[in-house]
Amino acid sequence: MIGNDKDQRARFNQLIIFYAFFVWFVSFSKAVLPTHFLDEGLSLQQILLGVALGFVSQLIILFALPLFIKKISSRLSWQIAIVSFLAYVFLVIKFNFAFQFYVASFIGGFATSFFYIFYNIAHFKLTPKEKVGHSSAIMFNIGPIVSIAAPLLAGILASQSYYFIWVLVAIFFAGSFFLSRKQYDFKVNYNVRDALREIEATRIFMFLQGVWEVMVFGIIPVYTLFFIKNPLSYGTYLAYLSVIAVFANLFLGKFSDKIQRRSFFLYPITLLMAVLTFLFPFTTQNIILWIIITGALQLVMPIFWNFSTALVIDAHKNVEYAMIVRELMLTIGRVSGILLALLSFSFERYPFYIFIVLGIVILAYPFNLFWRTKIAKSYSYL
Repeated sequence: MIGNDKDQRARFNQLIIFYAFFVWFVSFSKAVLPTHFLDEGLSLQQILLGVALGFVSQLIILFALPLFIKKISSRLSWQIAIVSFLAYVFLVIKFNFAFQFYVASFIGGFATSFFYIFYNIAHFKLTPKEKVGHSSAIMFNIGPIVSIAAPLLAGILASQSYYFIWVLVAIFFAGSFFLSRKQYDFKVNYNVRDALREIEATRIFMFLQGVWEVMVFGIIPVYTLFFIKNPLSYGTYLAYLSVIAVFANLFLGKFSDKIQRRSFFLYPITLLMAVLTFLFPFTTQNIILWIIITGALQLVMPIFWNFSTALVIDAHKNVEYAMIVRELMLTIGRVSGILLALLSFSFERYPFYIFIVLGIVILAYPFNLFWRTKIAKSYSYL
């Protein structure tokens, strides 16, 4: 449990249950959609373009947020996210034109922004400073834990008929929407210029992280379709990645709280991520190597997410601004990264240069950390 008093702990536990159910709803719904898109006749480039449109819509929402944020509460924002994701799924059940898939992907992007802006604020507002690492680990462990069972179940059902998927999606939507109504409701004030100025100490790290995360949210799930086209096999692969991630996270979150030196751990973690990224060109024609390297990356990635998020929280007193601008900078980075990935997938039969670029990007993370703390001495990070 997180929190220093009974009411705070109760709110946190209720929030975690809601988050776990929402992640289940999303994980189950998306698990076999890539193989479904192949069945509907989309190419890997078209699927990747759909991912790009989702990132673009997230970015639009984040920039437009100050225009209507005073009229929207956390509860309403979460409900918009849940409905947006349901609309995305139902729009791609059957389509005759790629344009419908693109529209659905754009709408689906709303879900990410509307959900995580307020969720991240709520999560870390209910977290005492001395428990940030542990709390971050809980948040990043829920996805992998849920994603062990959800993709397997989705793969088994889809191998029989996708009809079962669509019925259960509607049921999980209803559960998520019901739980959203039970959450503590709050609003935030937000100004893009002020927020960017306040988190100047960490925004470059968020941007670099966002560019590199295209590996996780775009390239790996899409390129895996080159090897795996069966929904059950694809769901099993996702479950394999989740099992690896679960082992990596929770213990290290507690450990980082005790030593309070998260920036120190980011050096070896990001260097290892760079090495693994540079190895990807050698895996694109060999499924065994692909499974090994993606598994190794999955082992490191939750640790990176845990420490990098905790670093942002530690560096800024204003949790609201920190979490909103974190999403903004991550999304700007993701849009930049996915555009580079699209170029690579369009002009190379087997992507090569995108991995070199992303490897250099993640190498820039520890370089900037070292420069700011040891050379320029402009900032000090925990």
